[in-house]
Amino acid sequence: MSYCVNCGVELERVLKKCPLCGVKVINPAEKKTAEDKDPLPPNRDELKKADRAFWISFISILAAVPIAICVLCDLLYSKSLTWSLFVLAGVFILWTLCVSSFLFKKFSFFKMVTADIAGILTGLVMLDQISPGKEWLLHIALPIVVYCYLAGLLIAWLSNRKILKGLGIAAACVTAVAAMMIMIEALLDLSAAGKIDLIWSWFILAPCLSVAALLVLLDKNKRFKQELAKRLHI
Repeated sequence: MSYCVNCGVELERVLKKCPLCGVKVINPAEKKTAEDKDPLPPNRDELKKADRAFWISFISILAAVPIAICVLCDLLYSKSLTWSLFVLAGVFILWTLCVSSFLFKKFSFFKMVTADIAGILTGLVMLDQISPGKEWLLHIALPIVVYCYLAGLLIAWLSNRKILKGLGIAAACVTAVAAMMIMIEALLDLSAAGKIDLIWSWFILAPCLSVAALLVLLDKNKRFKQELAKRLHI
């Protein structure tokens, strides 16, 4: 077994360069043979059509079981569809979240998140149709879903542009969660009292921002990042 001469991470025998720091592998004591193969598949981000169809079918069957049971019980005891419709909407949202990553041949964060948001909004509309008149969809649920969608795309774009790296991505996620808590309390206040009176969200905002600041400081510590990468083999 070889070790990187630069960062010391353990290497597979067939690797030509370190996956952590990119330095060329130098080990004159070991000779590669024709039988040695790259341990990583050439197209790691692609799923075969048959594999994707299998997992979509598998997840769909798993989702259909609780729906069928709840609908049957609802019809037997209530003689109509009442509470089982809430189960249907909830399971549909979960099904969308689980299936979205298998819908596309190549991984695309934008496409996957868009499919997730479309499924969530469809499920929320179903719930709103079951219990109409409370105006929670437009005033509370929709702004939260849209915020999560835009925040996720922004963080993904900044990461793809290398503006956010490593622990900086985690810090951005924690900050986004803190901002979302402020928004949720503001929406609830407006819906209930017609005015914003922030109280409990500050208790979430303070520790989240503290954790985000700590992550940023750790991200600037190169020695800590190298040790963490070696321990986690990333």
